[in-house]
Amino acid sequence: MPKPVCEADIAFWAPRVASYDAPEKRGAGPGGPGGSAQRTPGPPAPPPETLSARPCFNIRAESETARSPRLFRTFPTRRGDEWELEKPTLPVAGTPKLAKVVNRIRVYQSGELEMRTVMRQSDSKPPPRAFGPRYSSEVSGNGRRVIRRSVNALVEQETCQVAMYTLTSQAMMPDRDFNRALHSFLAWGRKYVPHVFKYYVIACELQQRGTLHAHLLLFKRVPKGLWRRMRDLWAVKYGMGAGSFDVKKIKSPKRAAAYLTKYLSKKKAAYRLGLDAEGLIHYEPWRFGRNGEPYVRVKFQGNAYRVSDALRLLAVPVGTYFIPWGCPQALKIAKGLKGGVQFWPSLEAALWRVSSTLPKP
Repeated sequence: MPKPVCEADIAFWAPRVASYDAPEKRGAGPGGPGGSAQRTPGPPAPPPETLSARPCFNIRAESETARSPRLFRTFPTRRGDEWELEKPTLPVAGTPKLAKVVNRIRVYQSGELEMRTVMRQSDSKPPPRAFGPRYSSEVSGNGRRVIRRSVNALVEQETCQVAMYTLTSQAMMPDRDFNRALHSFLAWGRKYVPHVFKYYVIACELQQRGTLHAHLLLFKRVPKGLWRRMRDLWAVKYGMGAGSFDVKKIKSPKRAAAYLTKYLSKKKAAYRLGLDAEGLIHYEPWRFGRNGEPYVRVKFQGNAYRVSDALRLLAVPVGTYFIPWGCPQALKIAKGLKGGVQFWPSLEAALWRVSSTLPKP
């Protein structure tokens, strides 16, 4: 049920609605045949109580001062010194929809069971797509979940020998040049050694001095000759310098995703003094190193992580179920969840948990 408009809102909108004049008809304006020099008055302003009696309107009102969105779907536009009310727009289907709050249950190939509260049949539109260069600070929460689900599913299906390669740069270079070299390195691997680069995860982060470096996770054994070829390719051909290619073996393949995400999130965020847009001093979140010195910068250009196409398919949910919010079945499943997630030893066990709890069709 929408929130009724308060008296302050009516006092704000009533003078503007009352000052509305309908546009002049074609041919009847000043200088036209049969026209007059005065504008034709528009329809009378609606009484204030009708503004709060519109049940299905979402609103967006804009004025010179910052005001919160209202609950009726009339979009005011300012033309000159007058305010005019445009024609209200109807929902896509022509009739208002009632949004429903439900519980969404998803089962993944790694045996992960996730339950979230979502809203369905909503007329809300997604935010507009942003164009231009993309800037990142670290791997997002959604990116960490994708890495965790895909890596855990791969380890359950195949025998893996996991190693993490660290790719750095001895010299300072722009983010665009580093990303271009990284893209060429991955393209070389997919072309000449596709059995090794079929599954990979790469995550980028900033060093304290302000230069990008990347962590590459491979799941196949790399022979010594191939490792030397990869090292020379990165250090010599791409000009990253000696000592810019390092490898570290991960003993437990099942801990590969947890190790990578923990390694990327080990830095603690702190605050430092800065200036806002108005020139006032304020504290802004910033990152500091182990030596207590602040990072040169905290954002870089490009994506924070990449996953191969074959590995990303393992992060797609196997089954998705929607049940009413707060029903007994939802409460029963939520008992064993921690943070909305529960891990089962296999996919069959997670599917059995859902099928045994949900009512039979």
